[in-house]
Amino acid sequence: MNIRLLIFVIFLALGIGCHAGSYAFNNEKLLELLSQAEKLEQNKEYSTALNVYNEALKIASKEERIEDASYIYNKIGLVYYRQKQYETAKSNFKTSILKSNISNSAADSYFNLSLIYRKQNSKDSLLWSLNRSLEIYGGLEDSNSKFSTYSKAGILYKQLGMYDKAIEYLLLAYDGLDNKENESQKTSVCYTIGETQRLLGNLDIAKTYLKESLQIRNRLNDSLKTSS
Repeated sequence: MNIRLLIFVIFLALGIGCHAGSYAFNNEKLLELLSQAEKLEQNKEYSTALNVYNEALKIASKEERIEDASYIYNKIGLVYYRQKQYETAKSNFKTSILKSNISNSAADSYFNLSLIYRKQNSKDSLLWSLNRSLEIYGGLEDSNSKFSTYSKAGILYKQLGMYDKAIEYLLLAYDGLDNKENESQKTSVCYTIGETQRLLGNLDIAKTYLKESLQIRNRLNDSLKTSS
């Protein structure tokens, strides 16, 4: 696999969103279809996007490209998630996991399942899915996708009041995103660490991370978030 396709899904409300990592495909037609589907998805042309994803899925299935099929099922699940068709989204995420259960796609699909369970107020299922995602990512090579998931996991744990667990994964994200290409993501991590430490009563530590977040925001000329 030597052709890179990077698909980044922006955080939804409260800094959390559905997640898809970066994957590689060496089938030009498959790459073309996935790029086309992504654009349709970004334009909220969901029905057409699903048709294109299903065409890509036919190619992946016919050629027995298991990891690619797992990735596509995850993407289909994301489209249904955005349409608030959570049970259909859940079914596709689970199929993604069954196709390739220790891959990036599986880690992403478990994370996306946790977001559905969060909306359904099912805390036990949320934590189980989130832990499975983190376990799989823990055994995979370091990547932006991995550390982005750690950052989002930190936000989820913070919202659940599990502050120590939140700090654990936020610090992993902080260390992993330590380069200029990830400055915007890192400043969000700094801010969340600062806010979590504040809630824990560690005010001096909180100030350190909040000041670092502010310094990066100023460097990036991000006036709106700097004000925040």
